Amino acid sequence: INAEYMGSFPCVQTLDRLLFANRPPTYQRRVAVVLSVILVAYAVAMFLQDVTIALGVAGAAGSMNVAFLFPAFFYLRVQPGVWYKGVTNLLACFTIFMAAIFMCLGIAVTLADAGDSPPSPCKH
Repeated sequence: INAEYMGSFPCVQTLDRLLFANRPPTYQRRVAVVLSVILVAYAVAMFLQDVTIALGVAGAAGSMNVAFLFPAFFYLRVQPGVWYKGVTNLLACFTIFMAAIFMCLGIAVTLADAGDSPPSPCKH
């Protein structure tokens, strides 16, 4: 359980800040969020027959975020002024737009491909 908690630490931090932004942290809420993340992860692992679907969706979503969305968002965040002024700001916005489209297409192709092929039988 400790290894699972350490692996989910960024997820727990993000969920806590998103759901309870204006409240001070408490131990009980932290335990509830950690247990929720662990239970959801175990439920997905128990009911997922083929791991390629999960890896494909995670790869399509994660790679676009790391490679294109986050750098463009960070660039817009550190630039002074409004986001729609200047050529480089507009290019960053275009990058965000295109990355969002390709991320959705990657997820859709992964899910469509998963629907076409039957899951492989378990051999253990």
